[in-house]
Amino acid sequence: MGPSSPPEIDDALIARKVQSELSRLLVDRIAASTYVAPLGIALVAWVIYLAAGLTPALIWSGLLVVTQLLLVAIGQQLHRAKLREASTDGWRSACIAASGMVGLAWGSCVWFVWVDSGFLLYITAICIVVGVSATCMVIMSPVIKAFGMYLLGVLAPVLVHTAVTDNPLGLQINLGLMVMAVVMLWTTRDIHQELAREIDSSLRNVELLHLLSKASAELHLLN
Repeated sequence: MGPSSPPEIDDALIARKVQSELSRLLVDRIAASTYVAPLGIALVAWVIYLAAGLTPALIWSGLLVVTQLLLVAIGQQLHRAKLREASTDGWRSACIAASGMVGLAWGSCVWFVWVDSGFLLYITAICIVVGVSATCMVIMSPVIKAFGMYLLGVLAPVLVHTAVTDNPLGLQINLGLMVMAVVMLWTTRDIHQELAREIDSSLRNVELLHLLSKASAELHLLN
């Protein structure tokens, strides 16, 4: 009896498992971020309060909290669908869309802080949002589309605002934010690829051990 052929790993199955694991990692990171998000929300709300008063600060804070909780809720549904071994495509798409809504909420702060005498507060708010975006770059790196939608949401209100207002540094701010977006997306892609490679390697090792164990048991039975 000739030697048996080496066990083969199902690449398509591994690819699906990698995407599933990346989705799980995104949900876990989003859930963990809810513990630190209030700090950023409080900082921007304080800037809005200094620029425009208490009511706008409360309105913006409420908007951000609602979108953040929506993202967490959708993430939990994605996690439950994975546990039930049901299709997660719909919840994954919803999670990506909700990431864009969170970005819109953060970016909308520029509309609340823009006052003629408060340009410094306007710049301060943008700097805080950029810092939050850098954190989200790491949190959402398992699913690049989620961070891409978030970043688009952040940029849209700022770009529209500078287009319709007499902002003396509008062009410079827009160019700076566009460069930031390109750098962040490039870095997020690198982080994502590294995560995917690590997960792929781990899953392949587990699958290979399983196949070898199965082949060894069959050989033992034949003997």
